[in-house]
Amino acid sequence: MIIPRLRFMGIAVLFFASLLAVAGCQDRAAKKKPVGIGQDQIKELVGKVIDAYGGPQVVAGFASLSAEGAIEAPELYRGKAKYVSYLKRNRKLRVETESHGFLELRVLNRHRSYYKANGFPLIEVRGARHLAMVYQFKELTMPYQLLKGHFKITDEGRSELNGTPVAVLGLRDKEGPPLKIYVDLKRYLIVKDSALFTMDGASSELSSEFEDFRYVDKMPLPFKIVNSADGRKVGETDIQVYQLNPPLGNGLFER
Repeated sequence: MIIPRLRFMGIAVLFFASLLAVAGCQDRAAKKKPVGIGQDQIKELVGKVIDAYGGPQVVAGFASLSAEGAIEAPELYRGKAKYVSYLKRNRKLRVETESHGFLELRVLNRHRSYYKANGFPLIEVRGARHLAMVYQFKELTMPYQLLKGHFKITDEGRSELNGTPVAVLGLRDKEGPPLKIYVDLKRYLIVKDSALFTMDGASSELSSEFEDFRYVDKMPLPFKIVNSADGRKVGETDIQVYQLNPPLGNGLFER
């Protein structure tokens, strides 16, 4: 997917939003099995997911998150790029990447998104570029979003990911493309998500595979994220440090 006109989208989801498309990646995903479940079973499954992330009290207490790490994406950067992100659950997200002196900044501040690269002013972005930031925000806050019932959820069957059985759930809300999340049926962690984006007339399925979960203040978080588009790996993010609920000023997210 990382072609010039979709470059922003690819980078905007390079973190918690990393992607692994189901179709076209034969060695990483299996065919979906059409096993339907009802709303009561979906509710029970979502409850198990929330419990896996520390339970309702821990998830409800999720207010902010910061992360530092490195991104390896040969089509975007020479060598590994430094990655830093800051998030507040009231729709505020700031993502910074830096490689060999080239700095990029993306900001989501409630219902508006901004982008800046070296030597250029911060500009507001709309359409698919804005929705890519919203998508990343949803990924980073998914357990909290599920706890608060922000999505209409449907069953999308069963599949396997790297030999592990997963439940596939479809998520819809009032904004952006429908999402899919893939729930590990052994640990009940979200190990993958995906969405179809259209930009400048071209469509691309972006997906994220989350690995190496470790506990950070009672909540398991992924320290490795594999990014793909249309089934082709485009990057990998390794998180070195998370901080859960750090104090973050609103100035980080202002234009």
